[in-house]
Amino acid sequence: MTTNIGGIHEITYWNPQTNVTSQEDPRLDSLLPEWERLPQEWTREDPVITAWHKNKVTGEVMNSDPRMLPDALIARGVKLEHFKLL
Repeated sequence: MTTNIGGIHEITYWNPQTNVTSQEDPRLDSLLPEWERLPQEWTREDPVITAWHKNKVTGEVMNSDPRMLPDALIARGVKLEHFKLL
């Protein structure tokens, strides 16, 4: 489900069997230890629904989930295809 708090959209996952809610997608593994989720103000440049993450080793901050990066998807066995838009 999506909640809108003060104009900020946030995804919340709800398990109706346990009545537990979470901001983490239960279909994904936990974040790798070098990544942490950050509370961050939403800006117009961000996707409508966003979650900020920081790499504690490199200091990289991104407004998406590192578990959805190409290398992470490939490591989970997802077959990716490259294509060129013209």
